[in-house]
Amino acid sequence: MHYFYTTDIIIHLRILSILTTIGVNLSLMPIIVIFELMWRAVKALRKSLGEHLKGPVLIEGRERLKAQQILRCLNVYKDLNATLKFNSTPMKTMILISTLATFIRLTLFLYQAILGHNEGLHLPRKILAIIYYALPVCLLGVLMELVARECDKLKTLMTKELLVCKDDSYCTVIVDAVSYIELNPLKFSILRAFNVNSTLILGLTNLCTTYLIAVIQFTYSCEDINGLSHSHSH
Repeated sequence: MHYFYTTDIIIHLRILSILTTIGVNLSLMPIIVIFELMWRAVKALRKSLGEHLKGPVLIEGRERLKAQQILRCLNVYKDLNATLKFNSTPMKTMILISTLATFIRLTLFLYQAILGHNEGLHLPRKILAIIYYALPVCLLGVLMELVARECDKLKTLMTKELLVCKDDSYCTVIVDAVSYIELNPLKFSILRAFNVNSTLILGLTNLCTTYLIAVIQFTYSCEDINGLSHSHSH
């Protein structure tokens, strides 16, 4: 037998979970679109630079043209970085709130499922519900991870030019561009505690697992104490 207040808490939290689900999913949609556009922009930038860097370097003036393309690519990258930083404060706030709300919803749903409060839901529906709860926040991490990988490919593309370049000025342009990208990555960090990338998904999973175990242990401890009190009273 559970404590008498356990069911009341679950009912209130379930109502809160439904309301926050709608609010979080709607509020994260613009940020998801921004991150997707950012990924597509960096991907297109990397492909465009790759096309311009193809061809023999022994042609007269070829390295100068390549240096111009790298500088243009770097200017576009700076614009993308500036755009991301300009909107960072409201987006970071919304991501933080959404992550906390997702953590609460997932922990509550898994708690109910383990204790048998969701017996009306079959396993496939439970899995779909978990995906529905976690998908918006996880999409943010996936998209920013894709952005980071495209930036790594962009740096690799530039670094390979150092193996064949003969002009010192061209080498300087490459080194400066790679250094700038390394020092100014396209990434999000919430309160300097966690990054919005693949580690966000792992961190959310670990957090839910830790608190879920703690809540279940607390619940069964309360049941044991309640059972002992009833046995002593009789």
